[in-house]
Amino acid sequence: MMAWTHFGALQMGLLLALLTACGSGGTPSQSTVPAPTIMAFNAMPSTIPAGNTSTLAYTFTNGTGAINPAIGSVTSGGSTPITPSGTITYTLTVTNTAGASVTATAKVTVDGGGTFTVQIPDASNPGHTVPMDFVLIPAGTFIMGSDNPLDTWGESFSKPTHTVTISQPFYLAKYECTQEQYRAVMNANPSHFQTVGGGSTVDDFTRPVEMVRWDDIRRPTTGFLAKLAAAVPGQIFRLPTEAEWEYACRAGTTTAYSFGEDNIPNVSYLTQYGWFQGISDSRTHPVGSKWPNPWGLYDMHGNVWEWNEDDRHLDYTGAPITGNPWIDVPVRGEYRMYRGGSWVEGRQASRSALRDFDSLFGRFYNRGFRLVCTVP
Repeated sequence: MMAWTHFGALQMGLLLALLTACGSGGTPSQSTVPAPTIMAFNAMPSTIPAGNTSTLAYTFTNGTGAINPAIGSVTSGGSTPITPSGTITYTLTVTNTAGASVTATAKVTVDGGGTFTVQIPDASNPGHTVPMDFVLIPAGTFIMGSDNPLDTWGESFSKPTHTVTISQPFYLAKYECTQEQYRAVMNANPSHFQTVGGGSTVDDFTRPVEMVRWDDIRRPTTGFLAKLAAAVPGQIFRLPTEAEWEYACRAGTTTAYSFGEDNIPNVSYLTQYGWFQGISDSRTHPVGSKWPNPWGLYDMHGNVWEWNEDDRHLDYTGAPITGNPWIDVPVRGEYRMYRGGSWVEGRQASRSALRDFDSLFGRFYNRGFRLVCTVP
């Protein structure tokens, strides 16, 4: 009797051990199964015109994936083209064999409004007009600057981080000012890169204008802004402030770039959003030939640096918190800020928070601008 009881106890112990290892119902327990992980889930581009196609890209491990609505099962490392009829948020769920799951979301914005176009009378071709498209940037609050050493050129340019409130919406040009637009206003084109490249002599004025000084834009009476105001009465045009530019570039994000961080696997995505050293073929490229940021702005990362209104300041100590230009009074100095990186520099220069400066009389073939149009 005692021998049978001892044998039965051994059997019961083995059964309990097996149940503990497998969990109820014979399935593995969560403690013995690797947790599901989503490394990346992105819509590229995340903003598209109505009727256009975006792509969902996803990477995950330790589970099976499914995307809703309407897509269903997916395999890690894959991509799915989508043509949504309106703005929509997709959810990726990855579930392991123990039933544990994780989720991530990706939003696709279908641009159905919030834009307008200014028709510029063409000084170089009377009777012809050249369009300039603008995107409505909403009012809001964001954290400006960065404590990341990659955003400071090794110094303190982007520090300290601080909260800025953009109290009024404004229109920002969808693209960097093109050579065609600049020529329409100034009847001149100072750009170094005026052809399609590759030894061709065919003009390509859809590239951003460069070799433009801050003074060429802001000079009273004869500068670009003064002549544009005369040609298009009733609108107020200006350069963006540093705060407006970074706010619009970030487009609600807090990451290194408007599409995410610059670590694996997102590092390769910058090639889809901007032109920088290594992929630029040592020249500018037609505006809008890469993907836009979440607010529908193109070339905010790379192609050409963009002049801002602000005077040079080597860090953000004492910076405005209202989005207004940071201008030295009573006398402005010689140097002005610019943002966005260019085809000359590496990917670091294209980060949302990175900033640089030059003389207002300085010109170079990687320096251009985009405009603000004030909301009436």
